[in-house]
Amino acid sequence: MIYKKYSIIPKELLENGYDLDMLGISEIAWKKKEILLIIQLLQENKIPILGGDVYSIKGGKVILTYDNWFTINDNSVNFISNSFDNAILYITNYEKRNGNNFIYSLVF
Repeated sequence: MIYKKYSIIPKELLENGYDLDMLGISEIAWKKKEILLIIQLLQENKIPILGGDVYSIKGGKVILTYDNWFTINDNSVNFISNSFDNAILYITNYEKRNGNNFIYSLVF
């Protein structure tokens, strides 16, 4: 299922995503490589990232990890750029600590 908010994301990236409907969540999540491309796309369009969630993949199943991050909108000039930096830093550090068997969704 394609959600309206994903209309700026190219079809190829959408097809590589994991639909989270089976968890009762109307979102799509991606592996690190793809999520970094999506963050870049949001950055180019000046769409801030409010936060995101982490899911693991075990035995072909998507599982909630209950790990997440967020960026507080402090109405500063730097909020939008900080939101991208926070997302990239969190995802990069998460994989360094936990491995690469995870997918990420974004709140934007």
